[in-house]
Amino acid sequence: MTLLKFIELQRKNTFLNKVPVPIKLFILIFSLLSIFLNIPQIIVMYLLMLILFLLSLLFLIAYRDAGYLLEVYLSYLLLFLLAYFSVIFGQVDLDSLIIRMLYIYTTAFSFIFFVTTTKIKDLERFLVKIRMPKGLIDALVMTWNFIPSTYNELQIVMMSQKARGVELNKGVISKLMNSLIILIPFLYLLLLRIQIIEFSLKARGVE
Repeated sequence: MTLLKFIELQRKNTFLNKVPVPIKLFILIFSLLSIFLNIPQIIVMYLLMLILFLLSLLFLIAYRDAGYLLEVYLSYLLLFLLAYFSVIFGQVDLDSLIIRMLYIYTTAFSFIFFVTTTKIKDLERFLVKIRMPKGLIDALVMTWNFIPSTYNELQIVMMSQKARGVELNKGVISKLMNSLIILIPFLYLLLLRIQIIEFSLKARGVE
């Protein structure tokens, strides 16, 4: 759950927040589409490595949190090991595997970079500027605001369950059981919040 720490980083105001929204959006879209573009694999590989290196360096300079960067990288370590052994025992091209792993990491960091450094007012201003339909803008803004509030509720549930004696650092089975104890009330609160939003929207005449 600490991977969601980027939501906490949204509250900070760094030099990365001054990067124009179109540039951040371009990096994210390019990362998402990179392996589908008609570009030689070697060029795609170097471009993804460059983006990943620059984003990691900028995050380290802006937020000075090497632990969080390490956790993002380690979160995909198991996936990488599984993919690596599939190369050994299967007929998978190693270069293609490396590109796909770079693709996963670059896409993840591009998304975190965009969400962490883009204020909702800047995003809304940009969407209005490109003449996106107002209904779609309202939906995106609401979703954007929903992410940090949902994360805050998750933190509250975790703290309240810890106060009741739930421990998250004991064994794998115990961790899974305690995660359920946290997720069940969290999902209830999430459904309750969705219902409240639905009522408030209907009260404003939104169908």
